[in-house]
Amino acid sequence: LHSAPRGAVPISPSGTTVVCGSCHTSLIQQWQSFQLADVPVLQRLYVVPINQDTSAHHSSQHSLHDEQTPVSTEHLPEPKTSHEACFLCGKECRGDIRVVYAQAGVGKSRTVMYFPFINMLPCPPNAQRVRNGRVHCCSQCHSLLEDIWGEYRLSLSED
Repeated sequence: LHSAPRGAVPISPSGTTVVCGSCHTSLIQQWQSFQLADVPVLQRLYVVPINQDTSAHHSSQHSLHDEQTPVSTEHLPEPKTSHEACFLCGKECRGDIRVVYAQAGVGKSRTVMYFPFINMLPCPPNAQRVRNGRVHCCSQCHSLLEDIWGEYRLSLSED
């Protein structure tokens, strides 16, 4: 969800890349949580911590095969604080905050995006925690999640 750090190895055609031990541990914990919660692959969004040490001597090669995941279309034009971070990527929202649902709600349209995995993610610094089943995210993460939600809905209609 964020740009790769300078010097990062791009993801190979086989879906592998090089990550530091800290990121690998974080990704494995997230994967295990998704597996235990039986979260469908298209409902998963893995969060890679930003500002990690990316030096090569801490790196090892790992494969990431799971897909990522989507959210909701509600938009908040003005943030409550000017430095609020995106719950998903941890970057500052810069005044363009979107709402993403972590659960389906009573009375919500079936087309409203929701992602239960959000409840399992750690809250980044300067981000608001999950409240009333929703979180705030940046427009970049929201756009990505809209694309993934579209793919998820398409896969449901093919069944």
